[in-house]
Parts: sequence; structure tokens; C-alpha cells
Amino acid sequence: MLISSDKVRVDCFRCNSEGRWVLYPYTAGEEVHLASLDFRTAIAALYEDVSLESQISA
Repeated sequence: MLISSDKVRVDCFRCNSEGRWVLYPYTAGEEVHLASLDFRTAIAALYEDVSLESQISA
């Protein structure tokens, strides 16, 4: 699982029945599901008290 530090995004990789890794991306407003732990949480809970500042390109 990768949790972005500059935008609300979580990437979860799961190994499927064929042995291939599959990406399950989550964004704002969704619920993150960790199947191996049977754990679910709102993505907002992962970013609680986190201030994301926009990146300004020069």
C-alpha cells in the first residue's frame, strides 16, 4: 500500500489468483479496503489532520 503525501490518493496492490499484482487505486471520498486484513476505513481518516499544500511549478 502506498499513501501519497501530496494528494489524497492511496494505491493498493493485490496479488490475484494468477500470481499477478493488480493495482487498486483509491481517491477522495472512497473507502480503502485491505483485503488481507479484512480492514476498511474511509480515505479521509488516513488524511485526518494532514494539510496538503498545492505544489507550485516555477
